[in-house]
Parts: sequence; C-alpha cells; structure tokens
Amino acid sequence: MSVAVHTDVSEKELKKRNFILTENMWKVVIVITLPLFLFQCLNYVNSVVDTLMCANISQESVSAAASLSQVTNMVSAIGSGLASGGSILIAREIGKKNYNRAHELSCTVFSLIVLISLIICALVIPLARPLLRMMGVLQELIDIGANYFIVLLISSCLTMINTVYLGIQKARGSTLMISLLNVGVIAIKITLTSIFVYVVKVDDMTYVALATLCANACLTIFVIVRMLSKSYIFHYVLKMVDLSKKTNKKIAFISFPIFLGRAIFSLGKVVINGMAGQYGQVVVGSLGVSNNMGGMVTNGLSSMEDSESSIISQNIGAGNTSRALKCFYCGLIINLAIAVIGVSIVSIPSVNSAIVSIFATDKNGNFDQEFFNTISEIFFYEKMGIITLGINSSVLGLLYGLGMTKISMVINVMRVFAFRIPSLFILQHWDGLLYSIVEPGHEYQAVGLSMGFSNICIGIVAICVAIYIVVSIKRKEKIKEANKVISEEKRRDVEEFLDSFYSEFAHYHPDGRFCYEDGVINSGAYQMYLATKDKKWLNFVIDYYDKSIGENGEMACYKKEDYNIDNVQCGTALMHLEKIHHEEKYVKALDILMDQVRDMPRTKSGSFWHKQRYPYQIWLDGLFMGMPFYALNAEKEHSLKEKKDIIDQFKNVDEFNFDPEKKVYMHCYDETKSMQWADKTSGRSPNVWLRSVGWLAMAACDVYEALSSSLDVVYREYLKKFLKKVLESMEPYQDPKTKCFYDLPLLKDAKGNYLETSGSVMLAYGYLKGARLGMLKFEESKKGVEILEGVIENFVTKYGLFNICQVSGLDNERRNGSVEYYLSEKVVCNDSKGVGPFTMAYAEYLMNIK
Repeated sequence: MSVAVHTDVSEKELKKRNFILTENMWKVVIVITLPLFLFQCLNYVNSVVDTLMCANISQESVSAAASLSQVTNMVSAIGSGLASGGSILIAREIGKKNYNRAHELSCTVFSLIVLISLIICALVIPLARPLLRMMGVLQELIDIGANYFIVLLISSCLTMINTVYLGIQKARGSTLMISLLNVGVIAIKITLTSIFVYVVKVDDMTYVALATLCANACLTIFVIVRMLSKSYIFHYVLKMVDLSKKTNKKIAFISFPIFLGRAIFSLGKVVINGMAGQYGQVVVGSLGVSNNMGGMVTNGLSSMEDSESSIISQNIGAGNTSRALKCFYCGLIINLAIAVIGVSIVSIPSVNSAIVSIFATDKNGNFDQEFFNTISEIFFYEKMGIITLGINSSVLGLLYGLGMTKISMVINVMRVFAFRIPSLFILQHWDGLLYSIVEPGHEYQAVGLSMGFSNICIGIVAICVAIYIVVSIKRKEKIKEANKVISEEKRRDVEEFLDSFYSEFAHYHPDGRFCYEDGVINSGAYQMYLATKDKKWLNFVIDYYDKSIGENGEMACYKKEDYNIDNVQCGTALMHLEKIHHEEKYVKALDILMDQVRDMPRTKSGSFWHKQRYPYQIWLDGLFMGMPFYALNAEKEHSLKEKKDIIDQFKNVDEFNFDPEKKVYMHCYDETKSMQWADKTSGRSPNVWLRSVGWLAMAACDVYEALSSSLDVVYREYLKKFLKKVLESMEPYQDPKTKCFYDLPLLKDAKGNYLETSGSVMLAYGYLKGARLGMLKFEESKKGVEILEGVIENFVTKYGLFNICQVSGLDNERRNGSVEYYLSEKVVCNDSKGVGPFTMAYAEYLMNIK
C-alpha cells in the first residue's frame, strides 16, 4: 500500500516545472541539454584518459581495457536502465504535479538499485575469470586485466547507485547539478590516474580502475548523504518505498527493456571484440581507440537522448503531447547540427592525425606506426555513421520520453545483432566481397566497415520509427480533439447527476446484500477515480466495502451455496481497491469469492452455470459477472490454467450463444435444451437482448485489461477479435438518429420496443475502452463517443438517466424469452444497472480525450 506523505514543494521547484512545461521549447532544450552536453564531452575526456593511461602502460592494456570495459558496461546497464526508467516515471508524475507519487518512486527505485548492486557484487566477483572466459574474452587479456575488471565492476555498482540519483535529478530538470557532480568525479579520477601512472609509474592497469573506483565512491558518499537529508525534496524515507506488484511491474515494464537493450548492445560489442581478435590484439585495441575518437562527437549527441526524454516525460505527464513532439523536433535539429560540425572537424587530416598520434605514442615517446595506421583506417569507416547516430540518439530520447522502451530495446539490439555482427561475419567469410572494398593485407578494415554500415542502417531505422510514431500520435491527437463533442453544459449536467446519485447512494436491495447492482456502481466510481484522480470517488468505494464486509471477510447476505455468478461481480472493484488500499478483511472476502469461483458447477463444455437454480445454462451476462474478477485473480497468481479456463468460457459463448445465421449473440443457452425458451436443436433462447450483449462487450474489455502479462498475448489477441465480433454484430441495428440501440435490437418496429440506455452505454464502453487499450483501432473510439453523446443528449438530465430496462431474464415461468415478455418488463430511471455502466463509459470518455 502506498503511504501518502506530504511533500512541501518549493517555489523554485514549481518554477523549474513551469519552465519545462511553458517556456519556448528551443530555450528549454538548450538550457536542459547544455549542462549534459558539456558533461558528456568531459566524460569523453575521461574515457580518453583511461585509454591513454593504459596505452602508457602497454599496448596489451589498451586491448584489455577495450574488451573488459564492454563487459562492465553490461553490468552498469542495469543501473542506467533503472535510472532511465525511473526518471521517466518520476518526470511524468512531476508533469502531473503529483510530487508525492514522484517521491515514492524515487525512494523505491533507489532501494531497488542498492539491493541489485549488492547482489551483483556478491555473485559476479567470485566468478570473474570464468565469466570473462564465457564472454569470449581472450585468455591473455584476462591474465592482464582480471583484477582491473573486478575493481571496475565494484566501481560500476557504485555508478549504478549514483546513476539513479542523477536520474532523479534529471527528472526534475536539474541537469546543471548533474554536470557539476560529474565534473568533480572526473577531476578526482584524472588526478588519481595521473599520480598512479606518471608519478608512481605503476605498470598495472588495475590502478586505472582503482582511480575510477575512488572517484565514484566519493560521489556515492555524496549521494547517500543527500538522499538522507530531509532538505532534499525526494529524500529517502523507508516507509515511502512502494513494493506493490503494480508499482514494480510499472518500473520493470519501463526500465527492463532499456537495461536489456543496453546490455545486449554491450554483449554484442564483446562478441565483435572477439571476432576482431582474429586479426590480433592491435586491431582490438585500435577498435577501442576508434570508439573513443567517435565518442568525441557521439558522447555529446547522447546528451540529447537523456535531456529530451526528461522534457518529453514531463510534458506527457502534463498532457502536452504536441509540446512533447516539438521537443523531439528541436532535439533532432540540434543533434544533426552537432553531428555535422563534429564530423567536419575530425575529418580534417591534420586534426585526425594529431589525435591518433596521441594514442599511438607510449609513455617513453615511442611512436607505433602500425597502431597509428590501423586506428586511422578503422576510424575512417566509423565516422561515416556519426550523423546517423545523432538521429538515433534523438529518436531514442523520444522513445524513452513516451515510455516506448521496448522499441528502443529493439533498436539497440538491431544495431549490433542485425547489422554489425552479421555484416562483419559476411566480410570475414566472403573474400570476394571484402577484396572488392579493401586491399589484400588490410582485411582488418572489415571491423571498421561493419561498424560504419551498422551505424548508418540504425539511423535509417530510427528515423523510420520516429516518422511512424509521430504520424500515429498526431492522428490520435486529432481523433481525441474530434471526440470532444460533449458540450461543457452537458458535462456539467452529467457530473451534477453523478455527484447527486453517488452522494445519495442506497443499496440496491433494502437488506444491503452483496450484489452485482452495487458492484457496477462501485466499478463506475473506481473508474472515475482513475479518470479524474479525484479522491471522492475512491473514498466512495472504500466506504462501501468497509461497511459491507465484516472483519472475517463475511459479506452481507452472501451465500456461497447459491452459486450465483452475479454475486462475484461485486468483488471486481474490491480486487482493484485491495491493491491500493489494503485491508485484511478485503483479502478474506476475496478468498471467499474465489472459493465460489473454483467450486462453481459447470456445463459439460466447462462453462460456469449462471446460478444454482439455472443449471447447465450459459448467459451472456455471466461473463461480465464472473470473468473480470476471475481474470484479476489469475493474473495475481500467475495461473496459466485459470487464464485458459477464462478464455475457454468466452469460446463456449462464441460456440453456443452465437447464431451463425443471424450473426448475433442470443441471450442464453441451455445445454439440456429442456427449458421452455430453449430451441430444441441449438439450445439458444429466441431473442437478442441488448443489455446482455452489452455485458459481453464490457467483459471482453475488462478481461483483456486484466490479462496484462506478456505471456497472455495469444489470449489477448483472441479477446480483440471477440470484442470486434460482438460490436459488429450490433452495428446494423443502431438507430441512425440517436446512435443508441433498442432493447430488442433486431426488432426495432416491435410494438413497445424502445431505445434502451444501459445496453447502449455498455456498447459505448466497449468501443471507448477497446480503442484505448488497443483492442480496436483508436479511431473506433468515435463510435463509442457517438453512442454516449446520443444517450446524454436524449436521456440524461441533471436529475437522472432514463430509459433503463429494470430487469430481464429467462426461466420456466413468466420469463419465456418471447418478444412480449421482454417488452413487458419495467422501464425505469436511475437504476444501478444503468447508472453504473454509464459512469464507467463516461470515465472512459474522459480518459479517451485526455
């Protein structure tokens, strides 16, 4: 459970937020990026110093550093991934002006990285040498640099802790502080390294890593002191650490792809170093030097990736999508300008030679011509892809800011495993192709060729991805604007009605029993809380369940032996509530309801009976009553068996309740074919009842949302098709004027038939939620808006919702399934079965136009 702790937000902090959200975007991008750009340039100096120091020790040390640094980069990718993911979420909450939630996330991410760092040190250090061998590092390089690797690994773990703190700072827009801290780290490192190499004159590269460790340790001490200081806005508070599944899932969803993409990219570079090893240590070292030379430009370009993501995240959090895209455009232009200028400078022959000569000269002043030539030839190809890497960095910033980290992971993986390694492999095994490009004796240039090729290709891929995303976002924003058709006056009427209904709420049944009628009212309130973040809606739900559930989980008038699937529906909102407002009695009540679900009697085909008194019957209503609750539990328990059971029950409805000739879903199916309403051949009831189809559409959406695991992709795809089939089955019967539907949709002209609102808003919910979740094309949300607008314009006033069918069912008595029966049921106002789904649909409307 999240702990609500008030965080005082200073004027300075709010001013910083307003600057990012309102100032001229060019100014924002430059102000936020410039400190990071300068830091990255200094960081480049830092990496060059490492290479130079190793070169002063020996050429073999340069090769070892080039290979081993990529392995440690794989480890530090965990920290950078978590920092990037955390900063995206934190920046988004700052954009929403939700500083308390941003504080919780800061404490949570910081706790996670400290724990991960300790685990890595404990597991990797004892296995350092076998791990390096497994990674394909040459044995002679392991012999030289194993201790260097261990020290660098410890340093990387400290860096992970530091990076998370710096990520928090980045989320706030405090990039100047980041640069100043890192300048201090670099200064300490360079000073210590110079002392070790030039004063003490050590001949062990371990001391280069030791200097890095000391510098990072100084920053870690500062970070810990700062995080424990109450004067810091996001200071560490143990009680604010949110270890709930929902929060950790969200952090993992954003962070893991970043980590994985960067780690796999580093792994790919380890593989490339191994492949380059066939040309000798000189080429491996030259490749590392070439990377450092390219870093003169690309390190600065990567600053845009970090700053852009933070600016975009805050603006997305504040709902400023068009402004977020403007940030991307500005960043892309700036990056291209930096890349063009950078490439032009390093391409000047005298500049290029001067830089390469530094690396090719040892501490005794001896110049290595072979090393010089090899570096120059490899770098010639690398610099060809620098401009496209600038595009790639800017696109990655866009993807991070939008939270599309899975796509960024694919791009990072493709860069090495789709383009660089395959192209190098081809060049190494296809002499005809290689010798058509390079002269005999210069086969090692294949390393540079593959690097230039991959960098150009990934830039092309990145810009194609960016174009697709920008076009999709603009189209979606245009649809959102077009969907804002419900007038402010009508919205006031709706909200006044809902406020009045919920404030004067009384249990549907006088005895206060736990029932689905109250359940949909609670589902509506919970979804209004999600849409508006107004605590009054959450408090309504809390108040209802606090009063309706006893200390041992007992629910008013609930009897398991009724085996009534309707009663389970009231547990759906409770399942959601328990995740954010934990109470032991809630857990006990949920367990009781799940006991019923597990013990429900079933048809021979495996579907739940609708009720004990309706044996062997499948009602469309039953899927909404039981399946969302069942799916939430299946997701919580990671039960593949339960998930399959849920989908199988949807499939049974598709098989038994769907009329293939009329292409519609019939209200009920009797497996025994013995009920008075059941067709003796098909077992189906004779008519389509609107609200039952509405329940079905809502069930598909809610179950799809609940089954959110990546392993559920097949089930989710089935539900997409199912929802589309349900909605399309009703489209031919829509009233062209109001966009609503009749109580008996197929019989518009039947005497007494009427436009019914509860079923209509349920179908609106299906379109709106289906579009929002990606079950339908987003433009189909317009259909849901039209239905909801039709209901509001024709059947809603500030006094209530009209034209609700009170109830319809089937049995062997009066309720015989005939047209006359359905149209004999009362038509009422403000019935919970209409108001609850209406509230849910209205909440979806609000979420769709944000």
